[in-house]
Amino acid sequence: MEPQQFIQNLGSELGLSDLKFSDELTCRLIVGDQAVIDLEWVEAEGVLQMYSAIGPEPQDESELLREMLVANLFGAGTGKAVLAIDESAREVLLCREFAIASFDTKQFAEQLNAFIERTAYWTERLAKIEPGDSSEGDSEAFTPPAGADILRP
Repeated sequence: MEPQQFIQNLGSELGLSDLKFSDELTCRLIVGDQAVIDLEWVEAEGVLQMYSAIGPEPQDESELLREMLVANLFGAGTGKAVLAIDESAREVLLCREFAIASFDTKQFAEQLNAFIERTAYWTERLAKIEPGDSSEGDSEAFTPPAGADILRP
């Protein structure tokens, strides 16, 4: 599927008729006050990257970093996405990659909504950490925030 056709189909699926890729094949979705999700079509690699900056890099937070690594194991706590630190920006990203060849727009929209829920969860989780706080992570299971499926381009 061509990038512009994909994003147009996704826009239709989400009720966002003006959704389109930039000339660099990127698109930003702003989800209320919950999340900013970036989509990047990387044709040379045959993938669509989906990512969100969820907070600043934790400083000396071994328990939080441990929690993030545990969540990464087989994507169990991240919805098959990956938590990572962008060294240059000094921030934590939640990232997921999709093979372009296997796209189904409806299924991708479902995965996007799940990613939005995980982004909101991890953004909130990182925001709870005060510099120098060594408190243990929440023991509660992941629960999606209300209204996580409301998007605007």
